[in-house]
Amino acid sequence: MTEAAAPRSAAGSALWADALLASFAQAGYVRSEPAILQPAEPFLDLSGEDIRKSLYLTTDPSGEELCLRPDLTIPVARDYLASPRAGQPAGFSYLGPVFRYRGGAPSQFLQAGIESFGRQDRAAADAEMLALALEATTAFGLKDVEIRTGDVALFNALIDALELYPVWR
Repeated sequence: MTEAAAPRSAAGSALWADALLASFAQAGYVRSEPAILQPAEPFLDLSGEDIRKSLYLTTDPSGEELCLRPDLTIPVARDYLASPRAGQPAGFSYLGPVFRYRGGAPSQFLQAGIESFGRQDRAAADAEMLALALEATTAFGLKDVEIRTGDVALFNALIDALELYPVWR
């Protein structure tokens, strides 16, 4: 997943979005556009009750807790799992507004990214997605890029690729 701020002008924003999504499509990632209103439970289950204070919540007439999507990864994954393609290799791209309280920062912002599901070559899939994200940041002139990964296997592969002396590992 990659988050980026879009240009301020509407025309600049549209060009930026079209170019980014075109680069993802060219790499084989199909556009996903999940609903803005999502069940809150998956976000709370994954991130714990601490995220509740950042969510914009409502309750439907049946009592189900709903939220404005605070992220696109979970909705894209839910849509994939509910589709006929579930269990098969598939890649998706997205670009859209997400909503979460962030202190002094805007609570609505754009999130762009790609997700890959079902591939057996997970390391290659991770490397491909990282390369696409870095290409996008370069193409749009983004400078201070920060990469975060929670995938220990990917981190270990990176360390191995650096061919560091064992004492530095």
